[in-house]
Amino acid sequence: MKNYVKAGFTFFISLVLVLTLSQSMMFAAASTTSFSDVPSNHWARTTIEWGIQQGITQGDGNNRFRPNDTVNQAEFMALLVRAFPNDYEVYQGAKTWYEPYYALAKQLGWQYVDNAPSQVTFNRGAAAVIIYNALEQKKATVQVAVNHLLTQGLATGKTSNTYEGFKSSDTLTRAEALTFVYRIHNYVNDKRDGSITNGQPVKGEKPTDTSIASMTLESIKLDSTVKELEAALGKPSRVQKTLYNYSWYVYNVDGKHLRYAVLNNKVVGFYSNSLNVFSGGKYKIGYNTRAGVLGNSQSDYYSTSENGYRMELYFDTHAANQVLDSILVMKIDGIAYASKTDQAAVNKDMELGVLDITNAYRIKHGLSALEWSDQAQKSSYLHSKDMSDKDYFNHTSKDGRSPFDRMKAQGITYRAAGENIAWGYSDDIDVMHGWINSKGHRDNILYEDYTHLGVGIYSTYYTQNFYAPQNW
Repeated sequence: MKNYVKAGFTFFISLVLVLTLSQSMMFAAASTTSFSDVPSNHWARTTIEWGIQQGITQGDGNNRFRPNDTVNQAEFMALLVRAFPNDYEVYQGAKTWYEPYYALAKQLGWQYVDNAPSQVTFNRGAAAVIIYNALEQKKATVQVAVNHLLTQGLATGKTSNTYEGFKSSDTLTRAEALTFVYRIHNYVNDKRDGSITNGQPVKGEKPTDTSIASMTLESIKLDSTVKELEAALGKPSRVQKTLYNYSWYVYNVDGKHLRYAVLNNKVVGFYSNSLNVFSGGKYKIGYNTRAGVLGNSQSDYYSTSENGYRMELYFDTHAANQVLDSILVMKIDGIAYASKTDQAAVNKDMELGVLDITNAYRIKHGLSALEWSDQAQKSSYLHSKDMSDKDYFNHTSKDGRSPFDRMKAQGITYRAAGENIAWGYSDDIDVMHGWINSKGHRDNILYEDYTHLGVGIYSTYYTQNFYAPQNW
């Protein structure tokens, strides 16, 4: 069998954008009579006093209310929710102050943009839609929402009592926002016995954390210590060197292959291609499909980054439904190439890594694991070195020998044998993904008669020699 895989190195560049909320409604308390920017004749003074007394809003702690500052989407929803404490309840312990309000809005079907407030354009029309959602428990266009506010006396417009006079595209100030909420509060008290939800209180449900940071591999969390790792899983099967400043703590337990990247005594990443080992996050091996994640893209992997972590999803394009085959998660900050690298030692460790991933893949497909063969390792290594030294890439050596000739030269007698070769891949995870997504190589990996495997890596040349002994 002649199988050919050739691919270049892949580089991952991640940009982490930290969004800071510049202003929220969570200001320090101040007396309504002491705001320097709300004189006694201010048009919204009564409304502002009401908001302060109800605990709906506060000043900025510097003797100001800032009535003309703009309000963003999250701040407006917070005002509206706080005005009806008997109808709405938000959960505690969120990562951001606005997360509980977004979660509640999602439960209620409000028309909002689920994004950081600083990334959302918010205006009077958007506020009218949210008010309509809350009052009528259904969706609406901006025009329908605005007209409803005007006919119910909840708004009078900026220039006239018409849709055009409402000025939907204008920004909404703090004083205007609080005035809307004040009118809604009075409207509900007058016409709905004080309940905006028709007597059915809504408790915000904390959404399931599907972030990369929430993921665990066999109950081990990111940033766990080595002590915690070994307390849960015992000593690793082996520690595998890498080209980076972390090492893989490798566990092969009950047919499952688990890897934990350890740097400075902390778990900074993990990898597995086994079923039912990951928890948390959005993705599960064997469940998510390429189409479900990538749509019409023909790529066989997906990369994403968030909150300082990078995640790689590797798909099996020849499996039914092209399911997710393996997951790699790695911390971004602090990860770097090792200052001094013993390439030969790294390659030696990766040879066993290829065996581990191969066996986990076979077990996942109902096949038996392969036994390591020193003879096959030597034939594989010598071929990888020969290809590197003589600058070629082929199953047939420059001297005309086939893979089977080279295995026989190492004393292997077989009833079935095969070889996979690859060049240019960055590591054992990368090369295994390449082989799995090449039909002929995948067939070799999953050939049920094979019982032994040897892997040889030299430079960036990789060789797998499979066989079943003649007398097995």
